[in-house]
Formats: sequence, structure tokens, C-alpha cells
Amino acid sequence: MDYKYKRENKSTTNVLFHVEVAYKEYDTIKQEKYKKLSETVELKGFRKGQAPRNMVEPIILKDMLDQTIQELLPKATSDIVNKEALELASKAKYSLKNVDKEKGVSFDVEFFVYHPFSIPNISKIKVKIDEPQVTEKEIENSIKNVLSEWNKQNKNDKFKKVTKKFIEKLQLPNIKTKNDLEKAVEDELKHYKRRDSEQKAFEKALNDIVTKTKIAIPENIKENIIKGEKSVLEKELKKTGKEFKTYLEENKTTEKKLELEWIDKYNNSIKNQIFLSKYGRENKITVPKEIIKALSEKYKNSEQLYHVIERTFIDKSAQHLWAEIKKANNIENVSQNRDYKPSNTKETTIEREKTQNKKTGVKKSVKTSNK
Repeated sequence: MDYKYKRENKSTTNVLFHVEVAYKEYDTIKQEKYKKLSETVELKGFRKGQAPRNMVEPIILKDMLDQTIQELLPKATSDIVNKEALELASKAKYSLKNVDKEKGVSFDVEFFVYHPFSIPNISKIKVKIDEPQVTEKEIENSIKNVLSEWNKQNKNDKFKKVTKKFIEKLQLPNIKTKNDLEKAVEDELKHYKRRDSEQKAFEKALNDIVTKTKIAIPENIKENIIKGEKSVLEKELKKTGKEFKTYLEENKTTEKKLELEWIDKYNNSIKNQIFLSKYGRENKITVPKEIIKALSEKYKNSEQLYHVIERTFIDKSAQHLWAEIKKANNIENVSQNRDYKPSNTKETTIEREKTQNKKTGVKKSVKTSNK
């Protein structure tokens, strides 16, 4: 494509391009649009699509010119984005300046981008996970929880203490005696403690990595945070009949300070997601088609679906990253089928908790208790 452009950096993450495309590029697309649109025009005395151009063009002129610009601008912009190796953080905002046979088509295009950063060498990241220890008191309290949960769910079949009959009622695989139950509870508690230890180790490793990469949050994301937080606050204030200005006065703060607090609140999580997103792309992480299909059936709203798929992608990137970190540090899995999978999203963690509760045989029956 024949064009030239000039880059203007409005900020670290906001760029503006002044673009001039040769008129021949515009004319080529325009002729293609004329041919396609003219085939739909029906004029009396002529076969469909066979009327003279001087009669057809006035009818389709607006659509022809609109469609030409709608194809030309993104086409040139896409080429520029690839040449500049940009990672976009927003949709392109176009401003058409001029269309001239001599000077060509001139336009401005602006968007927010992610500031370039490199993924560090994962093999050099050091983490340590201590083997979880479970006390007899924790086992005892957890079994009491099992008994209590059973009695809540089976009011006509209660037990005062753990007996052989109670263990039979639980119908837990390979558990026939109290010793078996204690061993199963101990294993379960160790698994939960190991999972929590891995979660903390992963979060620390990820935060350390992100801090070193010096990731910058694009301004448009900051603006969206402020807009969202302010909207929530104003809705709450409306319920009490209080104005935003009054709220600021009562809390002895300013709108600017409040905005900085909101951005700081989400600072780490957003930077983590930016990092994991790039890490996932570089390591060719994908969301399986069957998962996308299942999510598509559940979420009919396209925007909501996009965010859920993106969240799933981020989770899979986190799992891949943690697997590589463990491999580099010679950390073995807890067991073949119960390896810890870190999650960067609350929803996925909740679903994982539900799955673990089902595995205990009694809903929420096995807990760690330090009382």
C-alpha cells in the first residue's frame, strides 16, 4: 500500500498517527465498491446492474464513498500497527481530514497502546514452598466439623461422636475406620495448605516479575476505573440523598485524591493481567474450542462473552507460568490428579472450591481449624 505517516506520542501509552494515503489506493477500493453496489441497482428499461454509470452512481454515491473510507482507513492503520509493532489497548479513533485527487486521502488515527516490555527469563525466578504441616488439633477440629455438618444435614440421624456406624454412613471411598478418616482428613488438610502456599508463592513471584518489568497502565484503562468507581459511589450516595461534593467535604478529600486511590486499588491486578496476557500470547496459550463453545451457549451477550473468554485465557496463562516456575525450581506436584492451578480471577477460584467440596463426600465438611 502506498502511504506515509508521522507518529506523535501524546503520552507513554497514547499515540496519534497523521496518515496520507495515495489517491490511487482510494480509487481502487472505490471502483470495487461501485462494481459491487451497482449490481444491486434496478432502473426501468435496463437489466439489473446494467444501467449506465452516470445514472447509477448518483444513487449509490454516499454508500460507495462511505464504504471506501471504512475499508481504506483500517487497512492502512493495520499496516502501520504491524510496522510499529504496537499492542493496542483500545479501538482506533479515526478523524478524516481530506480526500483529494492530487494529495490523496489524509486522516488521523489515535489509540491507546500497551507500553513495550519484555518477558523475563522464567528459569531464573526462585520460589520456595515449605512442606505443609498438620497438627493433631487441626485434624480433631476438622473431624468435628464433619460431624457437625452431618448433623445439620441429617437431623433425624444425628451422631454425638464418630463411630463405626457414622463412618459407614459417610460412604467415603476407602474409609472404614476412624484411623482411615483421620488419615484422609490429614491428607485433605495438607492439600489445602499446600494449595494456599502455592497460591501465595505464585502471587509473590508474579508481583516480583511485574514490578521488575515496569508495566505502565494505559490512560484509557485508568479512565474506565475512575468512571466505574465514581458511578458506583454516586449510586450509593443517591440512596442517602447525599451529593458527591458533600461526600468529599465530609471525608476531607478531593476528587483527584479519590481517583488516585481508585487507580491504586486496582494497580497490581491490572498490571498482572497485562503481563499474563502478553505471556500467554508469546507462549501460544489458547482456550480450547469446546470451552469457547460452552461459554458461547451460556453467555449470549457478545461483550460479556469476550470478557469471560479473556478471563479464561488469563487463568490458563497463569497456570502455564506457574508450571514453568515450578519446573525451574524442581517443585513436585502434590499428586498426579490434584496439582495446584493458580487463578488470576475470583470466579474460577470459586468454581474450583465447589469441585473440592464435592470431593470430600460431605459438603464443606473438611476445614482447617486453628481454634
